[in-house]
Amino acid sequence: MICDSAIRYTYISERKGRLQFLKSSKEAIARWHARFRRIGEPANFLACIGSKTNSSLKLSEMTGTKRVLGFGKRVANRGVQRLRPSTALSNGYWRARKALRFPVRHDAEIIYWLRRQPELPSGSKTASFRFPWGNFEYVNADQLRAQFEEIFIGRQYAFSTDKSTPVIIDCGGNVGLSAVWFKLNYPNCRLTVYEADPDLAEIVQGNLTRAGFDNVPVWRQAVWVANETVGFCKTGNDSGRIVPEGPTYCPAIDLSERLPDCVDLLKLDIEGAEFQVVSRLCQTGAIQRIRRLICEFHVWRDKTDDLLRALSQLRGSGMQFSMEAAAVPWIGMADTEAPFEVIKRNYILMEVFAWRD
Repeated sequence: MICDSAIRYTYISERKGRLQFLKSSKEAIARWHARFRRIGEPANFLACIGSKTNSSLKLSEMTGTKRVLGFGKRVANRGVQRLRPSTALSNGYWRARKALRFPVRHDAEIIYWLRRQPELPSGSKTASFRFPWGNFEYVNADQLRAQFEEIFIGRQYAFSTDKSTPVIIDCGGNVGLSAVWFKLNYPNCRLTVYEADPDLAEIVQGNLTRAGFDNVPVWRQAVWVANETVGFCKTGNDSGRIVPEGPTYCPAIDLSERLPDCVDLLKLDIEGAEFQVVSRLCQTGAIQRIRRLICEFHVWRDKTDDLLRALSQLRGSGMQFSMEAAAVPWIGMADTEAPFEVIKRNYILMEVFAWRD
């Protein structure tokens, strides 16, 4: 608790990025004012500190600080862009906000903390991160950061629609980050989520509820080509997949039968089952009900023909499409090396964006 009005808080370390607390006189207040004219948003931080301190001693009541707080209010909405030229300064600012238990607000601040999330403690299956919309449960810190960068920063699932209530089917919900993004960006959308791993499906439901979206159905079923029980390799993260034999089993659905009459966006991230599912949608004609498709193809070398077949079927159904791809090591490694340095033993992860006019 602050007990003397002579205590002043000064955010002075632009080079070292540290928050330092100084006892000062009126001359320090003048330095505050000059410094915040250059920095901008940390003045709002000063105002925030004042609102968090003892009500009997708010900074606005201290001699000589009213001008500083007035300036802080004027610059409060300029965003974190003003801080980015000085990474050390912004890092110190964010560390100070966390020490005072302020919620994260900006994408850059979220990335800063996601990159510093520790591994889960031994014996723990989940941990929690506080996003601006609330606490979010996850199972792997690196995967959470990568998903946030792709979905929120890269806007991987953003699409145009002329409907106020677009129908979105999210197949492969993982821990629910994509589902939360859909509801934040398309608030009135009719969203349905499928997640084969029952533990992850429970996490998806909890994350949606904590974000205020408790009316989203989450189906604990694998997306497949038939209504049956299938072998499932349960990894506890985003790489669980359908396999010919156990070690566990889960219920599966024929997606072509489950789709509504019109789907504004179908997102498929189902770890290898996408080849059969896309072919089934095209063969049954259910693909005609889909206006937009975002599908992640896991192109292992023995799946090259399946990829070409699926793309040909999509084109034959009247859809246009575009692709982006990268050689990645995290979906397995080939037995032999390709004669190209950028490929070597890596497999290809390809994102296909398909649409019809």
